[in-house]
Amino acid sequence: MDESAIADGLSGIGRSSELSGAIDAENRLEPMPATEWQRLIALPAQTPALDRLRSNTVGTLVVIGSTTGSPSFPLQPENSQLPGIATIRSGTSSEDPWGELVDGLARLYVMGATIDWEAYQEGRRARRLPLPTYPFERQRFWVLPSRADATAAAGEVVLKTPVWRPALTVTGERWAGGVWLVLADPDGIGDEIVHHLALRGAQAILVRPGEYFGRPAPDQYTIRVAVAEDYVRVLQQVESEWGMPRGICHLWAAARDGRVPHLADVDTTFASGVESVVALLRAVSTWGRRAGLELWIVTADAIATGKEEGPLHPERAALVSLAQVAAQESRDLLVRVVDATWKDGEASALASCVLQELLRGSPEPTVAAYRAGRLLQRDLLPIQAATVEKPAIEAGRVWWIVGGLGDLGFEVASHLAAAGSCRLVLTGRTRLPPRLAWQEYLANEAPTAIAKAVRRVMQLEAMGAEVLLAPGDVSDLQEMQEAAQLINDRYGGVYGVIHAAGVAGQAKPVQKLDSAALSSVLRGKARGGLVLDTVSRDLKPTHFIFFSSLSALYGGLGFGDYAAANAFLDVLAHLRRSQGLPALAINWAGWRDRGLETQAVYVTENRPQTLTVDEALAAFDAALPSGMTQVVVEPSTPGFPPLRPTESPPHPSRLLSEATSPALSGLPVPPGELGLPAQASPTKQSPGPSGLLATIRKALASLLSAPEEELDADAPLVDFGMDSRIGLQFLQALEEQFAVELPLTLLADHPSLAAVARYLHLRLSPSPGV
Repeated sequence: MDESAIADGLSGIGRSSELSGAIDAENRLEPMPATEWQRLIALPAQTPALDRLRSNTVGTLVVIGSTTGSPSFPLQPENSQLPGIATIRSGTSSEDPWGELVDGLARLYVMGATIDWEAYQEGRRARRLPLPTYPFERQRFWVLPSRADATAAAGEVVLKTPVWRPALTVTGERWAGGVWLVLADPDGIGDEIVHHLALRGAQAILVRPGEYFGRPAPDQYTIRVAVAEDYVRVLQQVESEWGMPRGICHLWAAARDGRVPHLADVDTTFASGVESVVALLRAVSTWGRRAGLELWIVTADAIATGKEEGPLHPERAALVSLAQVAAQESRDLLVRVVDATWKDGEASALASCVLQELLRGSPEPTVAAYRAGRLLQRDLLPIQAATVEKPAIEAGRVWWIVGGLGDLGFEVASHLAAAGSCRLVLTGRTRLPPRLAWQEYLANEAPTAIAKAVRRVMQLEAMGAEVLLAPGDVSDLQEMQEAAQLINDRYGGVYGVIHAAGVAGQAKPVQKLDSAALSSVLRGKARGGLVLDTVSRDLKPTHFIFFSSLSALYGGLGFGDYAAANAFLDVLAHLRRSQGLPALAINWAGWRDRGLETQAVYVTENRPQTLTVDEALAAFDAALPSGMTQVVVEPSTPGFPPLRPTESPPHPSRLLSEATSPALSGLPVPPGELGLPAQASPTKQSPGPSGLLATIRKALASLLSAPEEELDADAPLVDFGMDSRIGLQFLQALEEQFAVELPLTLLADHPSLAAVARYLHLRLSPSPGV
């Protein structure tokens, strides 16, 4: 034992007498021989000494040695004024002295003491241990509910509804200094936040929306909200003049707005919300200095907690889900969302909620909702079987199915037709020829979208349904007004409206979303839902059903645009119910079989977690009369309970096509959009599988802090402790290394280093004939 090292390590620490409890007045320990330290450690700590120390002002007391009385006594003394006491017993009283030391350090750390972990690890080699994270690691660590507590099921599906409950919060305030960009709202929340940050020593730069880039004052900017180049200029100038920004607070979706959302405003609100955040993330990626940066997105009245008094804003709900996906995709950028309500008070009240989260600085939860000054967390409440009864689908009912010629819409239409003779109004962008020409299309051996649609209409009519075609684009107000007028003239109203239209997402990270394609995804589902809400009111439907997705709750890598569009529908349903109108949003898992494959949100053991069509239709029957505004439908896979909405899903094993087929919608989908390798650039030369393997092994070893020789090329990546976050970091490192865009599903489809090397070799090799 090195005596000088002992003296140096213990100098400056107050040493108390083991008998009297008196603290050394010099507050410094003189060097002592190792034998003396061993003697003191072996002595028991006396109760009078502990009692005297309680009256002293001591931050944390460490008792080295054995104790008299109960071992729990020094840890939790009665009436003690000390924050806590950690005991490190002597080697003679413990079979595991090193374990006792580690346990004592852990107790000190929990009590708030600062531990020099680098010194603790010095001389020892630390290794990364793989911990259970997601089901695709092929090991199950779930605590399964008993059958008696199981949720209501229709077949093998699970039916729940989201609820928001008060959450336990950890108090405390971190240091919030540094440079902050505040994208300020017009109502004063940003001004309040700037004031409080300044009190804590921070420098805040105000950024406001404008028609052009400008700098009206040294610490103020105006930028175009959806132009990434403007954000890049701000970041570069702030870094040059003020230093590296610590965080960005985005408040443009928190403006006071008591109006009910209207079609005329939806494009503007999407620009200040979803599109601005996409542009901001793209700018941060271009800027290239993401490490340690924080992005706080603040919304107002975007989340339906059931405790709102003012109108909800579905367009802001889209931003919440988009940000949740961005948080899952970001490796070194903290993304958080705080939603509050203007009904809680003025700007100062909203700013207080934001500051509470910002100063707490915790990465969890990703989405924080505040109502009446209290933090709420989302949970899923089971729908009890007693409240669910199979509805009677009476003959002669009129159902308007938008997207009725698509895959999901047709399955629902067939289900309604089979349940009883009914009248179906089918709306979609595919315009069928006159009935006299149908046989000509059917005679054509080449399968076409029109021939497929014709066969579906004929099949429904053969089942006894009366079919009325009302073609049109659901996002076009005039076309939907014409369709509604056609329905009113023919039937005088409808029994139910089903919005099952939409286009697939781009399957790209949020910062790489194309603006035009993003608008297309939002237009089909979000704007389309608002158009149907507008034109259907005179039809007085009894049921109004939005087909949403689990991605609105769980997010998912590459699901940013799709999750945003579906979250809009969820909150639009809650908005309608608050107005006394019928509404039901169903958050579906993917559908499969009968030639149907829709988007799967998460996987178990590399299999898309989806519903069979029969399971989905049984859930539809159960959800319809439930009286709920929002119903979540998940498969009940044996051994795997559904994910909670606070958990992040892993990589999807395959990003499948949306219910609206690209062929039917007329939108070509490039191979790269579906996670398939796009054609390699002829200028790239592959270094060969062996050279690639060495490069990618080195990249992964750097991420895992592991020796390269320990990474077996043929071993599954999950054996190295790979989870979705490390996987995304690895994917981004490979993109930077080889200057090529890779599909998000690469590591799920090629789950070893050797498989990744083979994929990259094919991807980087010149195409034949070039």
